[in-house]
Amino acid sequence: MKPACELPAVFFSLWTQDAFMPGVDSLIKKIKQREQQRQTVAETLRTIGTDEPILDTTDTYEKTLLHTVEPATLDKTTITGVDGGLFQKAYHGVDIIATRAIAAMFTVTAGEVESVTYHPEKRPALSYADLGAPLDTQAFKRKGTLMRLQHEIQRCNETIEQSDLLLLDGSIVPQYMDKPSRESPAYDQYTDLLDQYRKLLTTTDTDHQLAGVVEDSRSTNMTERLAEQPRFDSDAATLLRQSPDTTILAYAMEQGERTAVIPYANQTNDHPILGDLTIRDDLYSFYLKTVENDRPVRIDFIADNPIEQADNIAAQILPLCSYSSTYGIPSVVVEADQRAKIDDHDIQDFESRFNAELGPLSGVQDLRRNNRPF
Repeated sequence: MKPACELPAVFFSLWTQDAFMPGVDSLIKKIKQREQQRQTVAETLRTIGTDEPILDTTDTYEKTLLHTVEPATLDKTTITGVDGGLFQKAYHGVDIIATRAIAAMFTVTAGEVESVTYHPEKRPALSYADLGAPLDTQAFKRKGTLMRLQHEIQRCNETIEQSDLLLLDGSIVPQYMDKPSRESPAYDQYTDLLDQYRKLLTTTDTDHQLAGVVEDSRSTNMTERLAEQPRFDSDAATLLRQSPDTTILAYAMEQGERTAVIPYANQTNDHPILGDLTIRDDLYSFYLKTVENDRPVRIDFIADNPIEQADNIAAQILPLCSYSSTYGIPSVVVEADQRAKIDDHDIQDFESRFNAELGPLSGVQDLRRNNRPF
């Protein structure tokens, strides 16, 4: 017999739906309304995007928003993709970081991939670091990211002169959240990383181009500029300022189009990373719609002639995305990602060896939150 206080499961199910579904319904309605508003703004951009100088009053390098790109027929061209993997594990008294970074180099002849080589090898061993004294959660996370970036930029520096175009998975400069404070134990590592970036950025030229492919950009770099335009009323301008670039451009762009070239940052003089790099005026961005059924990707690049090089980079990227109609990341970047990825097998091998050799030492015991008996 069930206890008298136990309610039937069906009652609980109905109660939870009644209690929580109105909130979900309200949320859905709000999001749907906002997406419809974004579509309306995007339709305006689509109508005028290739003809009218909608960006005339901004600091963009082209005044029309949308530009058609003709895919290049790649021939005797080496395109390199670089990516890294990261694994971090906090124990009771030890913090461990493991990274792997790889460059995948596609040599393309007459539009076909003739050969693929890897640097330093097809499946490089993991690099490990023992941080000694444990860090707080945010410092530990930042330390791991800086270590991964160091290895990625090292691979870039080792392969840029062999590459006609090098594509980094992510931006071509660190993100502001990666910058530690001067008091942080990671600050020396950060300054070393900046030296590697400076070397890479100064090695780049028209024969050895560098670009970053940002898969899931949340930048508002373009929409903030569009919001300044007198064509949009205050409601549309507010919507634009609250919308990441790709949420609007996904509705406005067609396959094979790129946006106008814009400065990498809105206020370059105040940008914490660009200021540290002492490079403020040579970094640019544009968005590229590489395939029909995916969002545009953001392309960050360094150039002396930004418009010409944007066309050149976009034309070389497009053929590398033809393998899928729903996923618009260049195949060479995907290959680097797959080779660099630290998977469950890597982690199991590490933990098995680690635990077998060190046993029950206090410092290498798992955190309690990972061993709760409930």
